[in-house]
Amino acid sequence: MQGNGDHASWTRATSDRMLRASSLASLMLTNLQKYEAAEAAGKKAMAEQAERAAGLVKLQAKNRIKKLNENIDSALQCMQKIETTVTNLNKMQSMLRHERYFEYAELQVCQKRLALRTKRPASEGFQDALQCNLEEEEAVLLDARDILLQREADMKQRRRASLALRADLSSDAARQRLQVEHENAHLKPSLLPSLKPTNKPKKQSFAKPLFSPTSRKAEAEAEYEATHIIVARSAQVMQEAEAQCAYSAGLVKNLHAKTGTVVQNVWASMELRTQELSTMKKQIESKISDLDWSIHKAEQDIERHTKRLDPQDKEKMMLISANRALLDSLLETKSELTGDLQSKIAALDIDSSCLRVTAQKAYETPQSKGSAPWPVPKPVPRVEENAANPQDDEEQAVSTPERKAHKALQQALDAGSAEKEPRVSSPESAEGRLADVARLIVPVDA
Repeated sequence: MQGNGDHASWTRATSDRMLRASSLASLMLTNLQKYEAAEAAGKKAMAEQAERAAGLVKLQAKNRIKKLNENIDSALQCMQKIETTVTNLNKMQSMLRHERYFEYAELQVCQKRLALRTKRPASEGFQDALQCNLEEEEAVLLDARDILLQREADMKQRRRASLALRADLSSDAARQRLQVEHENAHLKPSLLPSLKPTNKPKKQSFAKPLFSPTSRKAEAEAEYEATHIIVARSAQVMQEAEAQCAYSAGLVKNLHAKTGTVVQNVWASMELRTQELSTMKKQIESKISDLDWSIHKAEQDIERHTKRLDPQDKEKMMLISANRALLDSLLETKSELTGDLQSKIAALDIDSSCLRVTAQKAYETPQSKGSAPWPVPKPVPRVEENAANPQDDEEQAVSTPERKAHKALQQALDAGSAEKEPRVSSPESAEGRLADVARLIVPVDA
């Protein structure tokens, strides 16, 4: 009986042990499953958190890329505007330079005319309207040249400033494009390193990352602000440049109109002056011709009356003396008119040469032309002596109006000696000329 009890207790003890082992194994498996589930949940949460962090990083990177692209677009648009402004500045600079060349050509012509007019005779060297207009033209052209040089220098300076801003924008856009490429590279999925153990030591990397996690946002904001500053400064410079271009265009137009007015005044004055000198030259030549005939007639009359003079007749002697004094006055007047005529001819030649002055002639120098600065006058052909007919030699030596008056005088003298009358009829108003002589000379027979 005792053996059976022991067997039953032995069997029960074994069964209890087996049940306890099963329950412990089941409990352990349950606990392991719970731990694994908790670990899986933790891993899942960590993965979700990492995914959310990666998504946030990607979102921030995309926002930075968007802002960088906006800055690049604004920089490109500003660069295009700057190129347009530089083109306008180049056109305005070329316009100013061409206007300055035009004004310089007019200035050379004006100074050449002034230099020519300094060679006028003393009697013609007064301050006439043409001289005043030429001096006014020179002053206007010099002022216009100074203004154009100043405006041209300003256009050059603004062009250099615009090109410098374009270079800054170009370098800034290139730097931002590089940042966009780096951001896109960070967004691409990267391969994990191999998990196989290797005995090779890891190389220490000293490369500095483009953006550190702490300073990436601050550096990006600084880049945005720098780009905005450059764009704003470029817009201000372009606005000022366009305003200065418009002002320079109006200035060129006004200067061109002003110089055109003074040039027209000079031309009108030169034409009026040459016409006046031509008219006075013709009048003086006509008056000298009349005086030549009158003097010749008076000399013959005085000589004839002197031969007939009675030495005892004091009254007629006094009249002849008075007529001789009057004849001397006529000769002096003729000399003065001849000198005045020569001055008028010289002044007319100078003013006529002023009319023919061009910019090319004014700019030429004796060295560049390779000859004398002024044309050498042709030598006057010498009149050979002709013993057979000396009267022809005298006619060749006398000018055309004097020769006509001489012929008329000879005809009048021949007719007077034939008819023995004091008045003679000659062609071309001989009666009027004799009347002048009769008024000037008191007849001795009276």
